[in-house]
Amino acid sequence: MTAKLKEPKKKGKATELSEKIAERLLALRGRYGLTQRAMAEKIDVTFQQYQKYEKAKDRLSLERALVLCQQLDIPLSIFSDDIANNAGFAETDQAPFEAAPKITPKARAEEDELLALFRSVAKKSRKDFMAMAQQTAKLLSGKN
Repeated sequence: MTAKLKEPKKKGKATELSEKIAERLLALRGRYGLTQRAMAEKIDVTFQQYQKYEKAKDRLSLERALVLCQQLDIPLSIFSDDIANNAGFAETDQAPFEAAPKITPKARAEEDELLALFRSVAKKSRKDFMAMAQQTAKLLSGKN
């Protein structure tokens, strides 16, 4: 017996999955401290079009989702329905994604700069770079 497929929705119309994706977009925007305009710029759409994604008025394309994930350096699985109900992405207990602390644009820029520095170091020297960064963090936080 073959299962009957549902009729596809009219192009551009939101679905239940679009609503879940919209919720995830809102959570991502909050987590990274971004405006709707900044999110729109990251995926190369107008501010108005991004609003439609976040309000589940239109569907977010796979291409736009991939671009956003690359821009924010996050896995595409962030949009997966299975992931949305889990606490975190690792096997250890973590705070729910939505409960992650918000990050300011300045702090995000600093993190991006640190990541760029790490990536600029030769792979064979990255272990030393990490050891130096960890030692510096301990010294600056007073946790010797």
